[in-house]
Amino acid sequence: MSKDNKIFELPTGWAWSILGDITLKVTDGSHNPPNKEVFGIPMLSAKNINNGNIDFNNGVRYITEEAFHQENERTNIEAGDVLLTIVASIGRSAIVPEIIKEKFTIQRSVALVKPCVIPGKYLMYAFQAPFFQKIMEHEAKGTAQKGVYLGTLKSLPIPIPPLNEQYQIVEKLEEIFSEIQEANQSLEKAKKILSVYEYVVLKLAFEGELTKEWRNENHPNSAFQFLSDLAVERKSKYDMAVSRKTKVKSKDFNYDFDFSAHKEINSWAVAKLDKLIYIAARVGWKGLKREEYTSSGPLFLSVHSLNHGKTVKFDEAFNISEDRYAESPEIMLTLNDILLCKDGAGIGKVSIVKHLPTKATINSSLLIVRGGTAFDPDFLYYLFKGPEMQRLVNDRISGSSIPHLFQKDIKEFILNVPSIEEQKQIVQEIESRFTVIENLQNAISENRSRSEILKQVVLNNAFSGKLTKQDNTNEIGSDLLDKIKEEKKKYLKNQKELAKSNPKTIRVMEEKKSIIQVLESSVAPLSAKEVWLQSKHKDDIESFYSELREIQDKIIEIKKDTESLLSLRHEN
Repeated sequence: MSKDNKIFELPTGWAWSILGDITLKVTDGSHNPPNKEVFGIPMLSAKNINNGNIDFNNGVRYITEEAFHQENERTNIEAGDVLLTIVASIGRSAIVPEIIKEKFTIQRSVALVKPCVIPGKYLMYAFQAPFFQKIMEHEAKGTAQKGVYLGTLKSLPIPIPPLNEQYQIVEKLEEIFSEIQEANQSLEKAKKILSVYEYVVLKLAFEGELTKEWRNENHPNSAFQFLSDLAVERKSKYDMAVSRKTKVKSKDFNYDFDFSAHKEINSWAVAKLDKLIYIAARVGWKGLKREEYTSSGPLFLSVHSLNHGKTVKFDEAFNISEDRYAESPEIMLTLNDILLCKDGAGIGKVSIVKHLPTKATINSSLLIVRGGTAFDPDFLYYLFKGPEMQRLVNDRISGSSIPHLFQKDIKEFILNVPSIEEQKQIVQEIESRFTVIENLQNAISENRSRSEILKQVVLNNAFSGKLTKQDNTNEIGSDLLDKIKEEKKKYLKNQKELAKSNPKTIRVMEEKKSIIQVLESSVAPLSAKEVWLQSKHKDDIESFYSELREIQDKIIEIKKDTESLLSLRHEN
């Protein structure tokens, strides 16, 4: 290995090598995967490989037994082999365990690395080390989907300590990583506890428990009386509007709402949301065409604006014209509007408009909820975020493909109503506790980030000789490389002898035919895929199409249903 390829100085007794020189095989999976099957043998892709783990549950492709044997002839995956992702999600690695739960093969996005003498786990951890990750990122080529070519992969540098030290490094890494994993599991447990605590806070808030002492000290006004006065006030406005022959909007004069006194909390009432709140949605408004989106103008919000916590964010909103905005006055946003997602995967998400950078409206997946004089806006936000309302959302979801929440379901919701002054106090009690929860959650996230940084530091130290004591034996890395070279020769010689003694292997070797030879030996037309698999281009689809273009004047293409069959053109 040249000095230019040395990444950093190694300790005495270590040596640099390249991946192709210290492995028996470096290959990738199928470039043209067989047809998918409902059941069968797994064919894994990059998404099934995580650092240290092979995931058989993440969208596995299944193939037939016959297809597996064809694919496995080249890869021959065995315990101790290392899998490395080389397309799209580059650099994730895992080792094939000693006890393989089920046989499997791989697709193009995964490389198979078969170690020689060196323990597979040493290579796996070397692949995860910062220096190797950086090299792979630099060497990845492509535009739409970047990848590392096999030739490049084989030439990538690997630091080689004496064999004893390699085992020590693996043992030390696993000891440290086990401790880090235990710490992360504790952090995840704490995160779940905080989530439960958040649920409990909201539950107690709307049961009156958080403000129990406050009520005893402050004797708030009766919510029952407050709602009675509100009904009288709205009825008075309605009568006045009628007498003046003013056009009446029912939403402005909803005075016949149902409510009663709370049985346990004297100052609270019990009421349905129907007619206490105003709900607006986009109704009878035709959807926007692509050309109707503009570079400036009023904002058009979707559920994405509700993904950032309590306050609505406008960064991901689109712009529309003033004319389209003006078509629906009822869904023009105002300060303190509550936005609730009523459709799709985001159903139940809720945020509040705390600032309005410009005019804005909503798309059809959202509802606007306004509490008017009956509710403090922040209280209403937490009400919709609370467990009872979310349970309603989950219970009332209808539709199998696109979940939907109807306005009538919300209006039928029965809630405990405190006075406005107690609503504000409830908001304070919730937010003081949520501040503590948020600080703890941030601390958990920071510690998770630190643990990832620690892993990178540990890996960096491991492969620069700073994690373990140097080996005291006379063996040095260069001696090990010589040993690997000899073992590799023996392996390749053995493979050749095995091929000679194995009829199946002989047949495979003999079947390295050109496209013309494949078609000449067939009594009937063959599909392009069958020709490819029987030809010498089986492992290289590009060379197959290259030869196909060269001989296209000698071939006839026959259409059969949706399949193309190839046959030789016979001269008259």
